[in-house]
Amino acid sequence: MALQQRQPVFTRRLFIPEVTPGSDTGITTAYVMWQAGKPGFMHNQPVLVVPNYTGDRQTVGKVWGMRRAEGADSLNFDFLFNARIDKVFFGSGNYSRPGGGATTLHRMSYSAGSLNGPGTSQLEDQFLEATAKYVRNRFIMVDSLGFKSDYQGGVKRSISFKGIGEQPQLTSITSAPTSATVTDDSLSQNPTDCFNGLFFVNALAAVPEDFSINLGNGISVTPVGYNNGAGGSVIFDKLAGPGSLKLMMVLGGTNPESELTFYNWANARTVIPLEVWHFDKPTGGAWTKYSRYRYAVVFEEKPPTSAGGEKDLYTEQHFELWPNYSWSGDIVAPAPGPYTLPATPNLGVKVDGGSTITVALTAGSQTAAQIATALNASGPFTAVAVADSPAGTLRITSKTTGTTSSIQIDGAVANTAHTAIGFNTVAQAGFTNCSVIHDYLNGVGSNL
Repeated sequence: MALQQRQPVFTRRLFIPEVTPGSDTGITTAYVMWQAGKPGFMHNQPVLVVPNYTGDRQTVGKVWGMRRAEGADSLNFDFLFNARIDKVFFGSGNYSRPGGGATTLHRMSYSAGSLNGPGTSQLEDQFLEATAKYVRNRFIMVDSLGFKSDYQGGVKRSISFKGIGEQPQLTSITSAPTSATVTDDSLSQNPTDCFNGLFFVNALAAVPEDFSINLGNGISVTPVGYNNGAGGSVIFDKLAGPGSLKLMMVLGGTNPESELTFYNWANARTVIPLEVWHFDKPTGGAWTKYSRYRYAVVFEEKPPTSAGGEKDLYTEQHFELWPNYSWSGDIVAPAPGPYTLPATPNLGVKVDGGSTITVALTAGSQTAAQIATALNASGPFTAVAVADSPAGTLRITSKTTGTTSSIQIDGAVANTAHTAIGFNTVAQAGFTNCSVIHDYLNGVGSNL
């Protein structure tokens, strides 16, 4: 028998969220990871040379240290698999389902002082899939999530992993964990380009030439070797998120833009909300899925390059996540208009837990912009909330911030229009001291 000298090519990588860290127990699904570049994940087990005392004689022995596994992948962007990998990155304690689980909206958020650490997963590289041979690494954490969007036509995510790489295997038994189903839900959901999106800086619409952010858990793996065993630690830090933003500037007109806006924000250490949306279809079309990312950031101080600010076509600014920011409660309809409203329709809204504000709407086909106009024309409503229509859908936002800020639809008013619009009746609250919110409307009606 000849010694095998050639490593078969790995043909597929699976991502497997763990229920019990380092164990296959409770796992039900493994997800295919569609690579957008050359994968760079690997594992190793160091051999350590240590002194070994026997009586009064010192010899030198070898022990095997803790397995380590780390690396990075570049992935296509989608609304299903990316939501699942986000949940592992943020941890199940930072995962929720706005709407009480009655919708397909999923949310990951991170608040200052959060003790909910990242979850763990398994990575499995397969080759010769017909015979189901693979190498699997357990207890792997998602160390960083890199998100890059540019208007040249592309949205990518870079994912880095770290962990102890416990029990890698080379086997010919089943290719997935016990009782697991292999699911491929990524490639067909990949948006064609990033023009299917919206971008806001400090609640103002903007046109970014380039936007990137790299969220990091700061995971550190420390192996310790000793005779007849191995040990170590895997620890994580507070969430960090450096990034950059390159904006197209308006140079003409009565209100030309300049870098001074960002310089003043940076100099005053003003916390600025950034918001980026991506849809599975153009924003003016009948989209069915979206991702909505919100970040509280502080820009780095960068003196303007000329008097009065930079007079160039673009300005590039760098920023870092800021932990102390309060967000308003809001509710977003799950589909774009127009909506077919019933006869003599009304919409009842409770803002910040207050009494119902009833606004009369117009029967028949109504766009989100038309409904928003009717709401904003109501004095009682506009005193406490504001309505708008991003990407053709209806959004209602409280004018207060924090956990006491909320929007709730009252479905008990006469001739209610909320069902036609797609609103649920669960209160949607804001956040206090929260730096990151990731929302996915992805058609998944159960917990990720």
